[in-house]
Amino acid sequence: MALEESITPGACSADVSWPIAILDLLMANTDRKEDNWGTIDGLPRAVLIDHGHAFEAADSHSLFVDLHREEAVPPDWLAKIASFAAQKGVSRLRKLLDGNEYEAVFGRAEAILKHKTLTVE
Repeated sequence: MALEESITPGACSADVSWPIAILDLLMANTDRKEDNWGTIDGLPRAVLIDHGHAFEAADSHSLFVDLHREEAVPPDWLAKIASFAAQKGVSRLRKLLDGNEYEAVFGRAEAILKHKTLTVE
């Protein structure tokens, strides 16, 4: 666990921290703290656990989102978010989320694309 190892999101490389920040913002994760992510020895990636507080709020309180909030989203990630947003009409998320949650996820994706930062409206 990050808490036990005193690891911060800033200690992760950008190729690890950006996808986590984007995921946490899209799903409005309000509980990505030091006790629900970590690393596994020998693996270069962070491991996420505990997504129990997702899709409940308008914004994320993730340490990863906070790390990158004011930075420009890298172009390759903007392209992936645009591809995701383009699937709104056919996304399988419709079966998993209620109508408001579903609209909010795609609204957050559109806000990221509009501002090119991890911004929600």
